[in-house]
Amino acid sequence: MIEKIEESHLLLSWGITVALAWTLTAVIGASNMFGYLVMPMWTVLMLIPIGMTVLLKYLGDSNRLFDMWAVLVTVLMIENFLTPDIFRFYSYFHLWFIAAVPGFYYTSKKIPPPSEKTYRYGAIASALALPLVFYRPLLAPLLAVPTQGIPMLYDWYTVHR
Repeated sequence: MIEKIEESHLLLSWGITVALAWTLTAVIGASNMFGYLVMPMWTVLMLIPIGMTVLLKYLGDSNRLFDMWAVLVTVLMIENFLTPDIFRFYSYFHLWFIAAVPGFYYTSKKIPPPSEKTYRYGAIASALALPLVFYRPLLAPLLAVPTQGIPMLYDWYTVHR
């Protein structure tokens, strides 16, 4: 089974976990358990695509683009755990949202058509949503699902499945 993991499975896992994590962040943000649940939830969900990326690298079927995303997400998660409580709220929303803009743009430059348009539009949509995220941080999860999670799922569904 492990040998049957392909890049399309990896893209699907990134899309599902990112869309699910942002959706659950919105749900958790509406509760009083925000500080206790968000990072453990993101950690568990992101272990899936990060683990699959590491596994593909181990099997010698590595993709530098997925490797970059695995490293970036790991670094951002470590940063979130190390951020003092007083700034953590902003780190959860602003940092992750900002990181998607250059990340998606970089992705759009590294992949062939027609997928490159999907990630370029995701980068543009995330950049356009940034003022709203800074004005109302709790909107970040609701804006991130269509600008960050859905583009990966769309790319998988239309090109890679």
